[in-house]
Amino acid sequence: MKLQEQCCTREQGERLVQLGVKPEATFWWMPANSSHHAEYVHYGWHSTAIAPAYNVAELGIMLDEDCKSEKDTAFSTEESDCGRGVRTDGFSCRYVPGFDQNSHTEFEVTEAQARAGMLIYLLENHVMFLCKKCQMPSISRICETGDCI
Repeated sequence: MKLQEQCCTREQGERLVQLGVKPEATFWWMPANSSHHAEYVHYGWHSTAIAPAYNVAELGIMLDEDCKSEKDTAFSTEESDCGRGVRTDGFSCRYVPGFDQNSHTEFEVTEAQARAGMLIYLLENHVMFLCKKCQMPSISRICETGDCI
């Protein structure tokens, strides 16, 4: 599996930073250069880094325990030759809160992209908040360090 498939997209990394997530990641998106004809993921931060490439584990730590990701299949509304929807294999990340709230599902090609999409959704819709001290996301408004958000 390619390293890019284990990390969020550059756009997702940029959006998470815009939403206030601390730009600390093991891998970083790098610009295209003479040896790479497209943007690529590299270990560690470099002065030319574009955005953090949060990996599956880093995103899992940031997500609440009510978020579950798994390999999944989605069907688009477009019809295939056999008259059914087009099948797409990928990953889903589901947020299933308490009984009084709606659930939400993100579907993407990779697990990291599905998890990043879910984190973006939760932050944009004010379901999840960031600790002002450590910038870690939390639904309960209490960060891992025990400081209130």
